[in-house]
Amino acid sequence: MSFNPLFSLPPRSRLLALIAAAWLLWPQQAVSAQGSSGFEALQAQLAEIAASRRIAARNAWEQHGLAYLNKPSKQSLAPLLAAAPEIQEVLLDEIRLRLADHSASGIRTRTDLIAAMAASISPSGADLLLGLIPSLGDLNARAALVASASGGSTAAPVFAFGLLTTGNSPLRRLAASEVLLEFGPVHDAEKWLPLIPLGIADTNLGLALSSYASRPLLPAKLTLPDTFWSITNPELLHGLMELLKAIPNRHAEELVSAVAMDSAAPQELRLLALQVCESSASQFHWRRILRSFTQVLRKREDSLCEDIAWVTHRLGDKAGAKYLLRVPETKLKANPKSWRLQIELATVLVELGNFSRAYKEFHKAVDTVEGTRSYQSIRRNTWLVGARAACGSRHYTDGEDWLSNAQMSSRELAEYIDYPEFEDALRKPGIRKKFGL
Repeated sequence: MSFNPLFSLPPRSRLLALIAAAWLLWPQQAVSAQGSSGFEALQAQLAEIAASRRIAARNAWEQHGLAYLNKPSKQSLAPLLAAAPEIQEVLLDEIRLRLADHSASGIRTRTDLIAAMAASISPSGADLLLGLIPSLGDLNARAALVASASGGSTAAPVFAFGLLTTGNSPLRRLAASEVLLEFGPVHDAEKWLPLIPLGIADTNLGLALSSYASRPLLPAKLTLPDTFWSITNPELLHGLMELLKAIPNRHAEELVSAVAMDSAAPQELRLLALQVCESSASQFHWRRILRSFTQVLRKREDSLCEDIAWVTHRLGDKAGAKYLLRVPETKLKANPKSWRLQIELATVLVELGNFSRAYKEFHKAVDTVEGTRSYQSIRRNTWLVGARAACGSRHYTDGEDWLSNAQMSSRELAEYIDYPEFEDALRKPGIRKKFGL
């Protein structure tokens, strides 16, 4: 059966298109002459079209349904989706027919039918699927609830809240939690967050927490239940860190610090916790975290020492800069005439915002190699580092010269235009021109 683009439209748009097409095809003289009987004829024609679509959906299932159930895939599902949205009626009937089969194969078949339903679902179909959940086993109920919510059922979040507030199995409560986090009203979270079964380690629940954190119009403040501060599962912690990054919480210091300092935790999770530390510590004046960071930097044994040092520096503690400068300073002290080591130190100093000292080190390096072959080997990005140091320390003539040596277009320089070291420098005509101003 060939695919008609009309049926890829949402149901409401498709209905309007069918009405318009039928109106254009129906003889206008007959409409005007027959009055209400002309509209009745239009209704009959639309009903005939709908009936034809339902028959086509039944035929599609008879031809391709077994192949899909035997080997579910995008390829085997495609012929069924060509009959959407009417194929939903067939799929719902098939699910109902198999409700009494509690074997492993029966559960798997219903799961595949629900997956096909989710791929072709409309809001009306989502509501109908929601109505089957009380008759489904836990695994199927979870899939059906998520499919209904994803498909646009406005009743799904209400239904999910009911599952959380009444005695239900952990799987049903997990599914309800996922739906509320992803689709429930964002400002009602404090009603159902205490009911989430956090004791169950579940990847999808961690992802749902992350999804909630990325939703628009989040409340500025969110009171998290005490159970959240006892989470130990890495996947749930990842979702919680995302949430704390979106909505900072003054009571999170102990947990966030523990995650950031846990050398056995996944590195991605620790880096995320460091981001939360940085955004929250300055807002809530956390001091215990800074003390923990200083102790870690003193021992120099953590694989994330450098990341911790940068966060410590940005939070205004000198221990961060001291750690970051130790290696380049030590190397230069052992070989004070190395222009490459002078540039290496200058680069770190620029990133730390110490432009005056960075300019001195960079100028020494340039003086060392000027007139030699090594001068030509200084890279474009290195000259940009020198220009940043010069402009940040108000040596604008050198800043302009070194920007010229960088040979970067105004488009390439655009990403640096808002850097603080260039704020005053952009008043100079030559430098303004380099930036295309």
